[in-house]
Amino acid sequence: MNDTEAPDILDQSIAELGLPARANNALSYDYTNGQFTRRDMTVRQLVSKSAGELMREPNFGRVSLEHVRAKLAEHGLYLRDEGPPPPQPRLPVFASLTVSHRLALIEAKLDIVLSILSRLMPPP
Repeated sequence: MNDTEAPDILDQSIAELGLPARANNALSYDYTNGQFTRRDMTVRQLVSKSAGELMREPNFGRVSLEHVRAKLAEHGLYLRDEGPPPPQPRLPVFASLTVSHRLALIEAKLDIVLSILSRLMPPP
């Protein structure tokens, strides 16, 4: 999976996948109480579903499932039960540290830089 592409596509609407109209419409509308209501499904929500869950959607069949699989594969993504899970957003390691730990890390790196500079530059 391309790390630069995946987070962007995961948070976009499934319309961005370019699915055929039948598959797109089946995933874009929810049928409850005898009425269709519009829902905005993201690619992240789509990849969190299994093939069985998608097949239970009204007007979604085997051909639509194959289209979804193909479009997801173009982006290195899979349905929940068919491949590796999508990457979860992660905090950078530095941002997850407390302030005192950040300062200690900065001081340690500064010591390394100063020792390298002292070896490169002769004393006056």
